[in-house]
Amino acid sequence: MNATKNELQHNTMLHYYIGTTVNGAKGIAHTVKANPLWIVAMLVMAWLAYSVQDMRATESMGSIGHLMTVLQSVEMLAVAAIALVVVCYRIGSVTGAKQMYQDLLRGGIVNSAGEAPLLVERKRIDGEQENCLLTFKIKGLPLERWKDLSPTIAASLGVYVVEIKEGAEPYTYTVHTVANDALPTRIDWSPSIIPDRSTKFALGEAVTGTVYADIQNDPGILTASATGGGKTMETKGIAAQALYRDYILIVADYKYVEYGGIWGSKGTYIVHDDENLLWVMQRLIERLHDRRDWLAEHDCRNIDDYNERYPDNKLRRVMLLIDEAAIALDTRTQNKAKKAARQEIVEAINELACTGRFVGFSFLISLQRPSAEVLSGELRNNLTIRLVGKSDANLSMLALDNADAAKLIPSDTPGRFLTSNGEILQGYYFEDTMLRNLPDKKSPAWEFLMNGENLYHQMTMQELEEKNKTKGEDKNEQ
Repeated sequence: MNATKNELQHNTMLHYYIGTTVNGAKGIAHTVKANPLWIVAMLVMAWLAYSVQDMRATESMGSIGHLMTVLQSVEMLAVAAIALVVVCYRIGSVTGAKQMYQDLLRGGIVNSAGEAPLLVERKRIDGEQENCLLTFKIKGLPLERWKDLSPTIAASLGVYVVEIKEGAEPYTYTVHTVANDALPTRIDWSPSIIPDRSTKFALGEAVTGTVYADIQNDPGILTASATGGGKTMETKGIAAQALYRDYILIVADYKYVEYGGIWGSKGTYIVHDDENLLWVMQRLIERLHDRRDWLAEHDCRNIDDYNERYPDNKLRRVMLLIDEAAIALDTRTQNKAKKAARQEIVEAINELACTGRFVGFSFLISLQRPSAEVLSGELRNNLTIRLVGKSDANLSMLALDNADAAKLIPSDTPGRFLTSNGEILQGYYFEDTMLRNLPDKKSPAWEFLMNGENLYHQMTMQELEEKNKTKGEDKNEQ
């Protein structure tokens, strides 16, 4: 027998009322258990209510009077039971549940039976009224559908939706909400946001506080968004923190204009084409091997261990930034020389990502146009910190393996990003003039790339065989 929508809605509301009343009864039982004096108080109240009955009026009426006394007692018990049910329902109900149900119904947040989610719990975070975890219960509305409807839910309830996830009980979903103005649309970058730890970078502000990335654990960072999404400001804000920490910063700027002027005067080494980027990558791999063998020679686990043991001969950290990776890393070109160069660049980045963090190498990739060829599986896996701003489903899926950024990030808020672990943050507003307080200096990158550290690396058997093979080929050609 197929139930109609009205019957389904009636059954759902009946279960809701019963469940709410039971929860209220459990709350009363918990209170009584915690404070047994409540039992004494209720017994005294019951005795007083019974004692006010006028028994003398019915004593002279014989059996009829006795029956009336019984009926009065039953009536009092019935009234008491109804009052108890009402009290349990009121205690078990959540303030604002009815209003939210109506608001979601008006917004079209319903299942196939036309039922809107029912609010079963409201929990404040840190005691703040506008920062809440709302738990709803509904059948026939899966989590993916909740995420799809996130903007509509926010508009219906007049709040900002931070996160939606499945609840602890079946058919329940927890929605983290804050006030619409809880996350500012602009937060200016300043040196004060830079953490004390040299490997820790501030990415932006979420409703839960500052969001950080530690490149010692996650050396690869991806920033991606459509035009106007704030990707460039976010990327520069991270790179600026590296400069303030005296990192060796190397930037591949294929547009020629994004990192000009002040960036070069503050010590940034900038390249603009495949030839120069390839040369840099080849030198970086050499320095990677040098440092790897140097640390092994000194029995050090990583760069931090080495710098702690040898404070007078510290190794500097290195950050490589590739702006607009869709140009620099696209291997689909028909030009064979460009194709070979870019393939070698990608392979070098993957090697840096796999083993570079132990010797102080990190990298930052900025992407606007989505391409599976650019973000290959291996490279994407090495980019463990991912920030996606304004985007379509294609870019969001490519970077995060889901379309959440396309659903949750508003198109009219530059600098708003969704992270790979599901946090929404507002990135810092950055302008190049914010670097003006840094002293002018020559980039240390050239000396470093040319082995200015005077380190060495021992050739592996594979490298030695390839070198000997190359020598043999050269002799044969002669």
